[in-house]
Amino acid sequence: MLARGPAHYVDDPAELDRLAGLPGAAPWAGGARPRWVRIRPEEVSGRRLVTG
Repeated sequence: MLARGPAHYVDDPAELDRLAGLPGAAPWAGGARPRWVRIRPEEVSGRRLVTG
């Protein structure tokens, strides 16, 4: 999926805590990643994969 739109750093402490607690919030490569970026999609494209 490709999402295009304006991106902004998340800097609200309550929102940062909420995001950090979501499943899958840890970086795949490990290590500390202190920045969160929010994209407000204006356009979404890609392919749908159907299994089964």
